[in-house]
Amino acid sequence: MLRLRSRLGDEPQVVSECLVALLKLSPQKSFGFVAQFLETSLPPTQELVALALGESRLPEAFETLKIWWGKQVNPELRQAGLLSLAMLRSDAGFDFLISLIIQGRELDARDAIAALKLYQPDPILWGRVEAAAQKRGDLNLPC
Repeated sequence: MLRLRSRLGDEPQVVSECLVALLKLSPQKSFGFVAQFLETSLPPTQELVALALGESRLPEAFETLKIWWGKQVNPELRQAGLLSLAMLRSDAGFDFLISLIIQGRELDARDAIAALKLYQPDPILWGRVEAAAQKRGDLNLPC
């Protein structure tokens, strides 16, 4: 029923809620089905699906989200992609975001820092963020 409701193309929030429910009920079986919604033509749906995949914390979501993020030109979707990668709470996601802070475009570095602000209370991870910003040498980066 949730899959059918998702395919009907209702409001992005409704589709997102159905997809989140699918990921909670059957994460492994639902991953591919949910991930295909990243390719919809509706940016609000893409954003909510990316966040749902990040919230799922499934290991296979990292590569999917990273590839999807790399194809985006919309700045809001790029921000959502980086936030989703941070939400995975995976070493791969953190390493990717840290690498963007060090060597990515300035806007991507800023967005990566913003995505990682969720973890500012974590002294180890936030220390990595600060070290990456310092290594970059760009005094305009907010930390």
